[in-house]
Amino acid sequence: MSSHRFLLFLLIAITGLMVVAGILPSSVHAADCATAQNGDWNDPNTWTGCSGGTPGAGDNVSISHTVTLTQNESAANVTINASGTLNLAGYTLDVKGNWDNSHGGTFNHENGTVQFSASSGSQSLSGDTTFCDVIMDLSSYVTFDWGSNTTTVIAGNLTKPSGGTLNAGTNTTVRFTGACKPNNTAAIDGGGAKRFVHLEIASGATVQHSGGGLYVFGDFTNDGVFSQSSSSGITFDDDASLTSHTLSGSGSTTLESLYVGGGGNTLTAQADVTIQGDNFNVASDSTFDGGSHTVTFDGDTSLGGAGAYNFHNVVINSGKTLNGKTAGDGVINVSGDWTNNGTFTHNNSQVTFDGTSVQTIGGSATTTFYDLVVNAGAIVDAPAANQPLADNDVANNGEMRQTRSVGGATSFLHLTSSSAADRYFGMDLDGSVGSTEAAIRGNQDSCPNVPAGSYPVKRCYAITPGSAGAVTAKFYYEYGELRSGQDPATLFVWKDNGDGTWTKITPDSRSACNTDDIGCSVTVNSLSLGTGVNRFVLAHTNPQAVSMARFEGQWLPTGGALLSWETVSEFDLLGFNLYRRTSAAQPWKKLNDALILSPSPGSSQGRTYAWRDIDPSEGARIAYRLEWVDMNGVASPVGEAQVVNLSDELPYRGWLPMLR
Repeated sequence: MSSHRFLLFLLIAITGLMVVAGILPSSVHAADCATAQNGDWNDPNTWTGCSGGTPGAGDNVSISHTVTLTQNESAANVTINASGTLNLAGYTLDVKGNWDNSHGGTFNHENGTVQFSASSGSQSLSGDTTFCDVIMDLSSYVTFDWGSNTTTVIAGNLTKPSGGTLNAGTNTTVRFTGACKPNNTAAIDGGGAKRFVHLEIASGATVQHSGGGLYVFGDFTNDGVFSQSSSSGITFDDDASLTSHTLSGSGSTTLESLYVGGGGNTLTAQADVTIQGDNFNVASDSTFDGGSHTVTFDGDTSLGGAGAYNFHNVVINSGKTLNGKTAGDGVINVSGDWTNNGTFTHNNSQVTFDGTSVQTIGGSATTTFYDLVVNAGAIVDAPAANQPLADNDVANNGEMRQTRSVGGATSFLHLTSSSAADRYFGMDLDGSVGSTEAAIRGNQDSCPNVPAGSYPVKRCYAITPGSAGAVTAKFYYEYGELRSGQDPATLFVWKDNGDGTWTKITPDSRSACNTDDIGCSVTVNSLSLGTGVNRFVLAHTNPQAVSMARFEGQWLPTGGALLSWETVSEFDLLGFNLYRRTSAAQPWKKLNDALILSPSPGSSQGRTYAWRDIDPSEGARIAYRLEWVDMNGVASPVGEAQVVNLSDELPYRGWLPMLR
């Protein structure tokens, strides 16, 4: 043999050995292995199409018989057909391609593990499958797809390292049961992001999430126990084009951090939830809706984002801090109770109470708000101990209540800032009437038992003493709660007798009330309180003096305007005055030279009145004001109406309701 031929022979022999040893790639293509009979995975007789061997990492597997693992195995694509059964028998099957269990076959995890470990391209899961442990050991740039319209049950752990992307799929559910683990306790771990559409924790399961972000693009239902470690969090977002999410279930849900992503997402709590980490963030165009449930803060947590926070009950645990939203990022709305056993740092944010039933501010710690707002219709109980503070403003547009023991000089709802600056005054009582509730309705258009058309100061007072007795009472109000034309120097206290009548009480002193004053007052030195609820208002005249049904104006085709009005009752009424103006910049001009007298002054019956303005001033829009005058000659406005002069389109009638 020549030296050249010998060298060529030697080179071919070495190359062959390298292929056998796996040093160089083989030219053998992946096999399509199908089952030929029932048997073990590692038995060549079980398979056909495997070149006389068993499936390997690059081979596609189709199972139409019963196959059982007796050791750890690997394959590319795995398909379980209708007549097929795959038993893991406690071993690991490494799948480097797709998993297809959509044909009605059977998969028995038998406490084994399925590992998805594509090194390139993508992987997918088809068909409903119950796994024990699942490992997503994907290389970077690999996408794993949960599939579409599937339910995947994971009875053990889900581990997702940092490589690759886990795609939520379309209308898919992943349910954790813990059924293959001691005490039904399972884990979601690994540093990579886990993405789901619908995520469920089954009843009896305990699932701990640690490491990597958790994303839910649909709903999260927890009927077991779910918690997160300090390095994790959960985000509700709209990756699957779902913007409405619920957090529900009968279980215990403890989250490290909670995020509601942008894009108009709404997360509605249908279960209580505990936040134990540092962030609760709602993006600027999204909403958290607490429903009728409680959010408990059991960590040092900051509210972030300019989205809407609509809590129901809020609880701050002992030793924990809740940091409010940054000023300018919107309002914190509370429709239930506020319980602070720790620390609330307001960050110049506004907290608004807007519930439809009685709300309570409580807890073992004092809450310092920045702006404290009670919306119209809301009722808020403020504690006597740890009475809340407000560093900027208190706006009571609903009702605030407080209960204190009156055994001497006692202030109700005297709220200050953390530096002791006055922010709100309710009332002061001095006497001995025991445990007493004082309720203040602020900025009210009407008060209980006050008829429409009567205009007391826009504040209603109710005192429920522990026992009947006489007290010195100081009724506070704000300048902004005075009505147009009301003179603080002529206000009287009126007590509701409960039968449609009111008793006039002449105050012993009245304070001045100037622009921006929050502590204007009227004081009665000896006010008799009966058992039950005692209601009071501040007004010039009897609240029952006149009750208006309507005040209307219409343009007449023959020229001029016709004003008509109707009363329901005329207690303490002497008569009326009418005024007119054609623009807001003009003063009101009185139309009647003499008082338009009531036919039956002091009557409990109503009357109908009419007045024709023959020659109104020119102007397209003409405003009229009606003023009633009591028996003492004190006048108060009771309504305004407007008519429109459109002479080119006569007849034209402009009907407007009385302004109250």
